[in-house]
Amino acid sequence: MKATVMRAVSVRRTFSTLLATGTLLALPVTAYCADPDLASPEGVMAVTTQVGVQNDAYISQRGASKTATIAQTGGLNMATITQTGLNEAAIATQYGSGNVAGIIQAGVNDVAAVRQYGVGNDAFVGQFGNNLMASVNQVGLLNKAVVIQLTPGLPVQTVNQVGIGRTSLVIR
Repeated sequence: MKATVMRAVSVRRTFSTLLATGTLLALPVTAYCADPDLASPEGVMAVTTQVGVQNDAYISQRGASKTATIAQTGGLNMATITQTGLNEAAIATQYGSGNVAGIIQAGVNDVAAVRQYGVGNDAFVGQFGNNLMASVNQVGLLNKAVVIQLTPGLPVQTVNQVGIGRTSLVIR
């Protein structure tokens, strides 16, 4: 089976509101993944690719061995991925303009990667479980990155930032 992708109709408005009010960070992971229609069998891959002007994307998965990829190129960007289960992989890649990305994972053996290249940047990775890996690379302008890993043992995280506003916070 391939492709479990939810189209973003009012996701931009909702995500913006959640970011503005700080609610996005406060909601439990189950609130993001509560819709049983978004549940899918093991081994499913969700892919969203956008090039255009007002980019948005949202992927939600639960189960085991899921992969989610969002790649956006230019415009106002924004992306979010939520995954619950084990052996999950999430990748959000953005290139230019408004940026913002968010990955939330709850489970075991989860891997999250965010890359951002130019202008507004921002990134958030929240991982809750065991054997977690997170990577955030940002290159230009206003940067900012937050990685939260709540796990027993030694989680792995990498944050690389290059230019201008740089800030990063890692909580383990």
